[in-house]
Amino acid sequence: HRKLIDRLHRYGGPALVLWGGRDAMVPVSHGEAYAAGLRGARLEIMPDCGHSPHLEAPAEAAERVLAFLKG
Repeated sequence: HRKLIDRLHRYGGPALVLWGGRDAMVPVSHGEAYAAGLRGARLEIMPDCGHSPHLEAPAEAAERVLAFLKG
């Protein structure tokens, strides 16, 4: 969403951007842009996943989210 990138700075909380490294719909560069636009965000790429890492590798995605929340 082109207008979203200009609004990301409004959010000041912690953020995890979880992205599939093999996403054929939306390139990793978009995940990088989201992470850059969110202050203090962390980008984690799941290299063997496509567009839906939470569905393709739910256990790994959950581990990453839980680790982020604990950190």
